[in-house]
Amino acid sequence: MNHKIPVTVAMLTHNSATTLPRALESVKDFSEIIICDGASTDDTLAIARSFGAHILSQDTRFLFEDGRIRNFSGVRNQMLAVASYDWFFFLDSDEYIGPELAKEIFEKTKGEPAAYWIPRKYVYHDTIIDCSVAYPSQQMRLFNRTIAKGFIKEVHEKISLRLGVIPGWLTKPMFVPIVGTSGELIAKWRGYLTIENAQRMPLSLRQWLPAVMRDVGITVLYLIRLLRIMLFCRGTRLPVSYELARVWYQGALIRDSFMAIEKI
Repeated sequence: MNHKIPVTVAMLTHNSATTLPRALESVKDFSEIIICDGASTDDTLAIARSFGAHILSQDTRFLFEDGRIRNFSGVRNQMLAVASYDWFFFLDSDEYIGPELAKEIFEKTKGEPAAYWIPRKYVYHDTIIDCSVAYPSQQMRLFNRTIAKGFIKEVHEKISLRLGVIPGWLTKPMFVPIVGTSGELIAKWRGYLTIENAQRMPLSLRQWLPAVMRDVGITVLYLIRLLRIMLFCRGTRLPVSYELARVWYQGALIRDSFMAIEKI
């Protein structure tokens, strides 16, 4: 690309030296990269500097005592506050994008302030996965901060848009590598459950029923999609154990919601 893409790219890091080079290489044509680091002890910061990234330290207000992130919106908002560009794109340090998505983002920055959902595709053992229960797995990763209020939710954070803003959709995917076993994935998600339950509880009876119905609906949807994938997918797919791990997470949310209602 002949011109830099006028967008701030924001990433959270902690000992991310293994995956960070690929992530940064994929966004090297963007005008600004901000890294918000959680006291890395490997080569993360040296790698970030080699790409010209601006480095922040994660505010301890948003961390557990052991240094893990407790409030993901808090650290995302740290980067949003110091971004040099109104267009803002956030990427995890183990994710990456292709030139097609970079070009699509560049084209969108020529238009009016907006926000966009971006589809995500998993990558397993260097193979792009065609079928997954989570697809299209869209997330609102690109937005113009003049129409945004800031990030909300301590876990599974998302950008909150100003009233009346209707987001659009990009067509090219970003890529999310899956590493480790399904058991390791569940172990990671147990930490997310702790945070999510803390922010959802306690629930009143009026709040409890919609929350449970939503989680039950997602669980059923995932199981239907898994059956459809097993019967009809002709492309690449994840091992079933990984898909069942996602179902487990939703089931755990349902279980914890029932435990909470007993205390009301």
